[in-house]
Amino acid sequence: MLSSLDVSPLHLPDDETVVMPVLMNLATQMQREFVPGRMCVPFPYNQLLMMTVSGAKGSNTNTIQMALGLGQQLFDGRRVKRMNSGKTLPCFFVADKRARAMGYARGRFASGIHPAEYTIHAMAGRDGLIDTAVKTSRSGHLQRCLIKGLESLVMH
Repeated sequence: MLSSLDVSPLHLPDDETVVMPVLMNLATQMQREFVPGRMCVPFPYNQLLMMTVSGAKGSNTNTIQMALGLGQQLFDGRRVKRMNSGKTLPCFFVADKRARAMGYARGRFASGIHPAEYTIHAMAGRDGLIDTAVKTSRSGHLQRCLIKGLESLVMH
């Protein structure tokens, strides 16, 4: 599957406008090609797939992260930013342009992930939780303002 792409996900160009579509295409191809058709244990006998396909619990993304790999971790729809030191994490070199240093996690939960991949995945998860909390508070405040503004309205 990777050979069908023009660019290997391990050595990507610098231009983010080129990189992001390639990575999104890779994730879409993985999802289409492997879930649920090409798993080691086929669908009716694979309990994880049974839960996700039936809609009881989880999603295709969860299945892919467990069985195939975490893929590109995004923060606000972008890849990992460099710190002032020029590194994304202390374990990488300054100005490291490898996909792994920019948040691409090859590991999967079934066989374990590298500590740097774990850290970046946790950072992305925390970013998502913070976004959810901020959106919830904003919508709650908006609802409160609307209710206060409309409480004197009387329908006849």
